[in-house]
Amino acid sequence: MCKDMDVLKARMEVLKTLMHSKESSAKKAQDEYFLCELVAEMHHRGIEYAPIDLKTSHATDFTKVDKGLILPPLDCIDSISASMARGITAARDEAPFKNREDLMQRGKIGQAAIETLDKYGLIDDLPESAQINLFD
Repeated sequence: MCKDMDVLKARMEVLKTLMHSKESSAKKAQDEYFLCELVAEMHHRGIEYAPIDLKTSHATDFTKVDKGLILPPLDCIDSISASMARGITAARDEAPFKNREDLMQRGKIGQAAIETLDKYGLIDDLPESAQINLFD
């Protein structure tokens, strides 16, 4: 979503091919294609996207941050489902996450989701665990 239009157009071409295949992923490709169309339309209207933020993004809804600026929800992240996103935001609303283990436990997500959030740079500020390393 936050990439330039050339990347978006290239992805849409891939999705067109997948949509017309007989594979089980055709429906998912169609859904993603329609989302890409929406993103392209918003871009043409001058609407930009803020980076997804673990501390402020809603679980499933886009949020207007400012005029022409929208914050995507957590469930826009690959492999983060709506139920996982709701678990994360419910735990976040109770108290800030202290570390990645805390996020996993209270947010009720697995290691794969932690790795995805890490890949997106959303948990760079969270230490791995509450254990103190005496040698650092």
